[in-house]
Amino acid sequence: MISIIVPVYNVEKYLRRCIDSILSQTYRDIEVIIVDDGSTDSSPAICDEYGEKDSRITVIHKPNGGLSDARNSGINIAKGEYLGFVDSDDYISSKMYEKLLSNAEKYKADIAVCNAELVQEGKSAEFKENDGVRVYDGNATYAMICQRAFTVNAWNKLYRRELFDTVRYPVGMLYEDLATTYKLTELSQKVVVLEQALYAYVQRAGSIMNETKYMMKKDKVLIVAEMWDYICNNNDTQLADLQMGVAEYFLADTFNMLGCGNWVKNAEYRSELNKFLSGKRSKLLSNPCLSLYRKNVMLFATLFPNLTQMLFNIRRKEK
Repeated sequence: MISIIVPVYNVEKYLRRCIDSILSQTYRDIEVIIVDDGSTDSSPAICDEYGEKDSRITVIHKPNGGLSDARNSGINIAKGEYLGFVDSDDYISSKMYEKLLSNAEKYKADIAVCNAELVQEGKSAEFKENDGVRVYDGNATYAMICQRAFTVNAWNKLYRRELFDTVRYPVGMLYEDLATTYKLTELSQKVVVLEQALYAYVQRAGSIMNETKYMMKKDKVLIVAEMWDYICNNNDTQLADLQMGVAEYFLADTFNMLGCGNWVKNAEYRSELNKFLSGKRSKLLSNPCLSLYRKNVMLFATLFPNLTQMLFNIRRKEK
């Protein structure tokens, strides 16, 4: 019924805990596809060890191609009616897929989402009980982008298999979840969101996102630019809200980098952002959903980066 795809790359320290949490699911009708993406530590041997002792596990060994390529390899052979993803340095509640599936079927939803608990390395998730449920019928993309009702992450969700008939993760790029999830919500008739945290998102040194924090890559601009075009071409209603929501992805990065003093240093990101904004500044500046302050930040930060960083530093010291 459910295919769970686990991309693996050099995570020998965390891998057993991740796989054990999947195998201990109260919902038993699962296949687990572990994709070893060219690991150079003992991860491949650990994958094979688990593959030999549980018939529900399929192990793929492939040359390193990145997270997207590993996920796509799993999708291509998955047999389940639903797909789920678990990152190999994270772990999940034993009830996660039982609860996601039961709510997906109860509400006839194409995607079921749970919350994630942020766990510092060395700590344990609590997975506190919470029966709250929210249903988004035909407006899930708006809820995700504008209301931030749920995150774009791939791993805290259960997807009906058919959604991936025309969608794959972009190979060779960071922020692959951002590039993909909005397309899946657009294809969905209904999304159900469980308020309980059932996924443990482990914060560890050396992870991809920790290494790039506050020094965003140009991939982010390219992906959000694609999102902008997709939304503008496929949504006639609430377009101003959606454009504002997309702009907020840039604004959040801008404020983070200004706050760390990294805005001027990140010339590659600013150059890509300027290219994107070159034909859209007037549209954004006239958007009634964006505050005047945020419009000014977007305008000045891209046109006058040094001045903006200096003013931001003064403002921060005054606070």
